[in-house]
Amino acid sequence: MSGSALRAEQSASLEAESNPARRARLHAVLQAGAQESLEASAASSAVFETVWLGRGGQGAFTAARLLGLAAVKHGARQALAFPSFGPERRGAPVFAYTKLAGSTIADRSPVLRAHAAVILDESLLEQVPTPFLHEDTLVVVDSAGAPATDKPVRGRIHRID
Repeated sequence: MSGSALRAEQSASLEAESNPARRARLHAVLQAGAQESLEASAASSAVFETVWLGRGGQGAFTAARLLGLAAVKHGARQALAFPSFGPERRGAPVFAYTKLAGSTIADRSPVLRAHAAVILDESLLEQVPTPFLHEDTLVVVDSAGAPATDKPVRGRIHRID
């Protein structure tokens, strides 16, 4: 699929989202993640790695791809986005990864130490391991207020609704 066809598909996917509140949240997350990702990858030749954690059907992989496309189109970066999931079913945990760099990205392995993480369903923090989070990780959580988990989460946490 060509780059322009992929961009058109992802743009249509975001626009086709029937829930305006969910579409606005996704847009806000993409803007926040894209800005920090582009600034960090521009300041360094190292790979900037983002982890997306959600449930099947929430759009984690679509968001990972959109962040990569934004970096390529507006930040003159190289990007790689790919999913990781278990048995296919709607609602199952899904990891997606976006890697950004100033040069070709050869490493297609899952992220071991994330610069940023976007958590689309906070309840997953209790259900799946999060060894990729560390004290410097920017963590954006789709949550309306107080933490829904007792599990301590490392990183600079920002909650959005």
